[in-house]
Amino acid sequence: MPQILAEFASDLTKTIGQTAILQAMLHRVAAVVRDDCTPDAAFLMMPAYENLQLISASPQAAQPNDADLQAADRAWRFAARQETTAPGWAGSRFVFHPLVQAGTVIAVIGHRALSDTLQDLHFREQTVQAIFHQGLMALDRTSLAAKAETARYLTTRGAKRSAFGNRGRNRPDGTPC
Repeated sequence: MPQILAEFASDLTKTIGQTAILQAMLHRVAAVVRDDCTPDAAFLMMPAYENLQLISASPQAAQPNDADLQAADRAWRFAARQETTAPGWAGSRFVFHPLVQAGTVIAVIGHRALSDTLQDLHFREQTVQAIFHQGLMALDRTSLAAKAETARYLTTRGAKRSAFGNRGRNRPDGTPC
C-alpha cells in the first residue's frame, strides 16, 4: 500500500487540472481494492446538469448497474458516503465517496467494497482514505492556483489601464491630463 501512495503522489506532481487529478484518484483507488477474489472496479462520475455522468471506469469496460447509479446519486445529492448493500439484499455492491470542494460535490468515486477476509483490510481502507485526502488537497491547490492566476491577470490589466488610461483625455479647460 505504501507503494500505491508513493505512485499516487508522483501522479499528482505530473497532473494539471481537475479531471487529471480525478482520473489519478480513480486508478489508484482501483489498484487498492484489487485482490485475488475481487477484480478492480471503480467509477468516476461527475455532475452534468441534473444528473451524474459516468466519466471513467476502471477497467474501461465496467458499467454501473441501476442500483450503483442510485447509490452514486445519493452520494452526490446528500454529500455523504454511500456504503454497499448488505449481502443478500438488493442494491449496490460499491462504496461511493462524494468529493466535496468549496461546499459543492464536484465528483463521486465508487469502488468495489473491500472483502472482510483480507488480512490487510485496515491498511487498504486507510490507503483509500489517504488517496481521497491527498486528491482533495491537490484539487484545492489547483483551484487556488487558478484563482491566483485570475487575480494576477486582473491586477496587471488594471495597472495597464491606469497607466495608459489618461492618454488622449483632456481636462475641461483643454489641457492634457
